[in-house]
Amino acid sequence: MSQRTDRIKSLATMSRFRIGALLVQPDHLVIVHEGREIALEPRMMEVLVALADHAGEVVSAEQLLIEVWHGSFYGDNPVHKAIAHLRRLVGDDSRAPHFIETIRKRGYRLIAKVSFPDDYRRAAIQTTAWSDRSPYVGLSAFDSDHAEVFFGRSRMTADLLAAMRAQVDSQRRLVLIVGASGCGKTSLLRAGAIPLLQQEGGFDGLRSLSVASCDLAAAQGGDVILHIAAALAHWKLADRPVCAPQSPAELAQALLQRPEWITDSIEEAFRRHPGRAIAAQPRAHLLLVIDHAEALVASSNIGESERADFSRVLHALCETPRAMVVVIARSDFYPKLMEAMPELAERKAGDGHVDVFTPRPGEIAQIIRTPALLAGLTFEEDQQTLSRLDDVLRDAASEQPDALPLLQHTLQALYERRDATGELSFQAYRHIGGLEGALAHRAETVFAELPADVQRSLDRVLSQLIVIQSDSDSISARRVLGSALGDTAAHALVEAFIRARLFIGELNDGRPAFGVAHESLLRQWPRARDWALDNRRLLQARARLKRAASRWVEEGRRSDHLLNPGRPLSEALEAAQRLPDDLNDEERELLRASQRQSRRRQLLRVAAVVVLAIFAGASALLALLAQNARDEAEQRREEALQLSDFMLVDLADKLR
Repeated sequence: MSQRTDRIKSLATMSRFRIGALLVQPDHLVIVHEGREIALEPRMMEVLVALADHAGEVVSAEQLLIEVWHGSFYGDNPVHKAIAHLRRLVGDDSRAPHFIETIRKRGYRLIAKVSFPDDYRRAAIQTTAWSDRSPYVGLSAFDSDHAEVFFGRSRMTADLLAAMRAQVDSQRRLVLIVGASGCGKTSLLRAGAIPLLQQEGGFDGLRSLSVASCDLAAAQGGDVILHIAAALAHWKLADRPVCAPQSPAELAQALLQRPEWITDSIEEAFRRHPGRAIAAQPRAHLLLVIDHAEALVASSNIGESERADFSRVLHALCETPRAMVVVIARSDFYPKLMEAMPELAERKAGDGHVDVFTPRPGEIAQIIRTPALLAGLTFEEDQQTLSRLDDVLRDAASEQPDALPLLQHTLQALYERRDATGELSFQAYRHIGGLEGALAHRAETVFAELPADVQRSLDRVLSQLIVIQSDSDSISARRVLGSALGDTAAHALVEAFIRARLFIGELNDGRPAFGVAHESLLRQWPRARDWALDNRRLLQARARLKRAASRWVEEGRRSDHLLNPGRPLSEALEAAQRLPDDLNDEERELLRASQRQSRRRQLLRVAAVVVLAIFAGASALLALLAQNARDEAEQRREEALQLSDFMLVDLADKLR
């Protein structure tokens, strides 16, 4: 079936609605104006429907290219031609508009009132069906494999692509994506922008020839550049690696010794590229994605030297004409990241900052309904309340800060419990605890099925996973090497949660590692949330100990960088006692040196007190002796005066 036929079939499922005096009939590809029927091409109808979906909002040309053309077009930008054609058909004037207003340098806005029927459901304008698997991803991020079911984020995708184009044109070549945990930052890039950038011709001239991804949540400290090097090894042009074949460790060493080496490698790769078309595409580039950049300041294992190395490599990459870097970070760590990474703050200047917000109710509705339509799924309607399950999900997700991961997990759980006709039911929704309780219900069910000895290892696993800041209440997660768990019970718990898709198992530099599928698990599951609250002080003491040990080593193990006696040392010792397996040799050595210094200081204080006591005793004795001497002298003086008086009186009597 042709794309045109597919598009007409999809439009035919849509309800009729009004735009001012216009009656829009997508099912017939017709609009009725003043009693006159005007036929529209399918693409024109799609543009009109897209504007109606965002009535009153400014819709950029990039957003329309994504929603209507899906990024595939040739020649000049077709959006302006489509808008001009629609205006001619309805007799609208761009200088005094009644329907479509042009917002200079921003896009278009439908200013006429839009009236949808109560049962209006926006159908998918899509050329393919999705029937082989779930159209939802649970707690995982969307990627290019799920681009066909990634909906509701065209506005943010357009903003991101516009920022990338502006940064390439301004020669800064870096975009920083910032947003709260759970707002869909990673999915926006992987499933929204990258598939458009990697298609033939790219997106409006902006094209990613090869994409490399680096997740800093897996960095264990001191190996940040190693993770970047491992990502860069995946860059290819014409099926040939951009960097000379070598191990990630060798690549990392080359970057540390001479960061400009990557510039030479990229330029050489483009010189030997056989395609002439590449030279004619000034915005064609190699893309490096750095996810979870907040680990640079959130992880106590990453110090000043690692951040300095990162800045040098980042500078070299951004100075390369054919490279582009996109950095993803959580908004709660943004101020600290900007303070610690001035190179990052400088490079994102201009248009390189993209704030990602949680989707609006209308966008959430698209996220829920459109993938279901493509997969042949339906939502039950409650016969008593006459409410539809998709509407209930939309309203519940609009009130949640962790909307997207909770929504995707809930939809995935409903998909697994669908009936034979593909209907998602209220009974299944209530069974999993609704949107708010679905994630906690799943985690608690998996935990309850484990043996008692495995359940007791939860403390050990959570102490490895959770990172709490010493100066704030922020909670983040990190990737953990399997070797850090120690006992088999902890391994069994991790494996159970991986099978339940609550944890993710992966390889970190060839070694087995794991992490949470999404940080929302740590906030929504009561056991994890309560454990974090109860152990906040302990975890913060552990984080301070790690930073202190790193600084102590960097400063040459000088004694003035040891832990001070009192609360700093006592809390560090408590953390070491309760979390003995989480300390490295440097931290243990710092504790021993600090204890030795504390004991020496205590001995010196005791000796000083003893000496002071001796001096005080001697002074008291001398004072007592002096007082006795004064008393004895005073007594003798009194006796002498009495004798003198007696003798004078006796002499006077004799003289008389």
